[in-house]
Amino acid sequence: MAVAVTIICMVLLNNAAVIGPLAAFVGIAFFVYFIGYSIFRLKGRERSRMWAALYFAVAQIPFWSLFEQAGSSLTLVTSRLVDTNIFGWDVPTPVFQSLNAGFIFIFAPMIAWLWVWLAKRDWEPSTPVKFALGVFGAGLGYLVLVWGMQSVGPAAMTPVFFIFAIYWVHTMAELMLSPVGLSAMTKLAPARMVGLFMAAWFVYSGLGNALSGVIAAAAGAETVGGQIVDVAGAKSNYVQVFSSIGYIGMGIGLVMLLISPLIRRWMKEERVDVVKLDDTLEGRA
Repeated sequence: MAVAVTIICMVLLNNAAVIGPLAAFVGIAFFVYFIGYSIFRLKGRERSRMWAALYFAVAQIPFWSLFEQAGSSLTLVTSRLVDTNIFGWDVPTPVFQSLNAGFIFIFAPMIAWLWVWLAKRDWEPSTPVKFALGVFGAGLGYLVLVWGMQSVGPAAMTPVFFIFAIYWVHTMAELMLSPVGLSAMTKLAPARMVGLFMAAWFVYSGLGNALSGVIAAAAGAETVGGQIVDVAGAKSNYVQVFSSIGYIGMGIGLVMLLISPLIRRWMKEERVDVVKLDDTLEGRA
């Protein structure tokens, strides 16, 4: 089985054009199945909690579509339009890919401590609010970079500080969204469907990555031998695209924040463990 899965994955990677449509089809099929199952097979708290889990799985798509620009358009911007000289050292572009991992290593314990500290005072944001803040932060990061690009002349190189800034903002947003989203899948999905919901989480994560490719294509620039032909024009295009996706991401985050009370009611977090135990005792797990 493992060999067969490996072969299938290799075939798909060699035919990348089919992955996006295939992932979209699987994502839609998952959504229709989960909604149908919740309507015809579930009721009460179990149904609403399943809707909440499905919401988190789908709501991650805009986040990853923005966050995953790190491996495409953000890397190209860093290479072509950013002054990467730090204290006399021309930092290779791939080195900046380590910023996210480094920031996670530094700030993940701080965020975890913050949630504990806030929870003791009944101030901790709910999971839907954290999710909304994560998507909002993914959009905000691009506006930070746009500000940096506009802080210098049209054809001037952007200060490297703003690359550090966007990766830091995006890492903070990731720490708001990714851990709580994975936790929500296991806590909110019906006990007998947890594995399927985890699969759905990664399917919708993949859809976000596919959408990031569309965004990266829109943010392209004309080059000759890897060098930008028109620096000012390329910079203007990046500013336009990054501004657009930044505002869209922040707008989606605000909408998610507005509907967070509804999602919280669907979750009924204080009853989750009790309901999970009831499911098991009644033989429904």
